[in-house]
Amino acid sequence: MSGRLVSVDTPILSEIMQALKDNTEVMKRTLRILIRSENRENRELKLPSDKVYKRIAFEQVTYDHFLSETNSFLGSIPGNVASYIQNNPISEKTTEKEVQKWFKDVTTCLSSGQIVFRETNNTPYLNGYKPDFSIFNINDIPNDSYTVIAVQTILELKKHKRTIGFSDEEKGQLMDYLHILIEQQLLRRLFAVFLSDGIFLYVMAFDRNTNRHQECQTDFLTGIRLIHTLIYQNSGYTKICESTIIDFTKQISSTRTTMVKIRLKEFLGKGSSARVYKIDWECEPAAIKMSSNNLGYEANILKELSVHNFTNVPIILANNNNNLVIKPVCEYFNNNLNNFQAQHYMDLLNLLKRIHSFRVFHRDIRPSNIMLDTENNLLVLVDWGSAVHNPSDAPILYEGTTTYASPSILDNNFGNYIPKPSDDLHSFVRTVYIMRNPLKKPHLASSSAQAIKDYWNNELDGRALWKEMTNAAENNQVDLLEKICDIFET
Repeated sequence: MSGRLVSVDTPILSEIMQALKDNTEVMKRTLRILIRSENRENRELKLPSDKVYKRIAFEQVTYDHFLSETNSFLGSIPGNVASYIQNNPISEKTTEKEVQKWFKDVTTCLSSGQIVFRETNNTPYLNGYKPDFSIFNINDIPNDSYTVIAVQTILELKKHKRTIGFSDEEKGQLMDYLHILIEQQLLRRLFAVFLSDGIFLYVMAFDRNTNRHQECQTDFLTGIRLIHTLIYQNSGYTKICESTIIDFTKQISSTRTTMVKIRLKEFLGKGSSARVYKIDWECEPAAIKMSSNNLGYEANILKELSVHNFTNVPIILANNNNNLVIKPVCEYFNNNLNNFQAQHYMDLLNLLKRIHSFRVFHRDIRPSNIMLDTENNLLVLVDWGSAVHNPSDAPILYEGTTTYASPSILDNNFGNYIPKPSDDLHSFVRTVYIMRNPLKKPHLASSSAQAIKDYWNNELDGRALWKEMTNAAENNQVDLLEKICDIFET
């Protein structure tokens, strides 16, 4: 479907909007019906894992493909592993529980030095998933504290029941694991995860540079030799490529600093020049923003805002030149209208109204900067690096995400301008539109101001409700926007 509201003539809806301005409850209920219709039209269904697998074009490779990355050859496995496999063969009569124990014995023999195999089938560390076995560097898992960004690779087990390998559903499950690793380990190029039933071993891989998937199936003994070779040849297919610990210079007085080590626990998000991770700070959950740019300016803005006790703004705990430690730990709304509730619209709008009263302009309102404090069901607006406080009347350099820029900024072709509340309010309307209509997220061939204007004119001008919101933003009519947001339901 098109994602438009149900068919209502523009003049009629304009009358409804006029009644809304007069705060007529009957008309507000009428608009709620229209909003619910829009919700139904824009929900995105999650495909089953087997269908996700079948949609991907896999390159069929042999095990040599993975060895070529380190110019290695297929090595032998330790003698005790070979003896165990020979003396304890897997058959179709072997139960799933026996397969799990069998693999535990095999992987225990394979663990050596710093590389360890851990049975994780009761530990939902992988975004809620519990892979059967996970391979780590022992230094990355103090007290067996498993994290996605620390796992080197994964081995999933299945009871042997097919003479030709594995089903699409089983491979789809492995695909879920692989995609989580790809999302969480941003600097890693190569990935490989494994699936076995003790007879066959299947490899699913991904190369970030080429954006291509590969797959390979071989007999179990060859597969175990491959895993062993890749791990102990330090292959990129089975190795994380960034440290999970960073050094942080902490200010302990006006003249003294100390160096503390921070363990990264989970990747939360990224921007053009920064990444955000979940950490523990003084025994409490927190997030750290790590940037190649100096974050001192953003830290100062957050400190200024903290004086006024804003509830929808990150609280700064510590900072140095390239790092910000903040709370609460937040998550993306993930285009889920069940998470993005009517109250969140009001929270964001009221936050903008309040910061504007202090002559603060965020200048980068967009969906990826709208986060959810899940513990308190609270919207949090992040990324204050483009914000300005009490700007002069002289034009300043434009900063922000061009796709969500206001009409006046687009008309000025992103040139120098004087920030004003309507700029943030226009970005608010455009952000809310995409949050409510995730399938409409702009993917433009051109980043020109004209292309962006054409997109928003096409999306908003023909929809009376959104046209009214655009007009309210242009005229800085926050009260009207509040009334409209009050009727949004999920």
